[in-house]
Amino acid sequence: MIKLVYYKLYHEGYRTLMAQEKTKTKKDNTKIGAVIILIISAIVFIPFGGYEVIQAFFGKNKAPLFGKYNGKEIRYEPGTTFTRATQNLAE
Repeated sequence: MIKLVYYKLYHEGYRTLMAQEKTKTKKDNTKIGAVIILIISAIVFIPFGGYEVIQAFFGKNKAPLFGKYNGKEIRYEPGTTFTRATQNLAE
């Protein structure tokens, strides 16, 4: 009788322990995946977005460059065609 009780408790404890191990590995895999995605996002977005932020803080106090058309830079500065067009749209 004692052996049966011991055997039953041992195997139930073992099953519980194995179930806990499975949930730990799932949680660990989720954490590892989240960290990998975070690292990839940082590698991709910091160089591209960081360049614009650095230019804004340490630049030559120029208006941001929106692009180029026929070799002319498109900037939001007073008196430019782009500024007048945006002001007309705002009215």
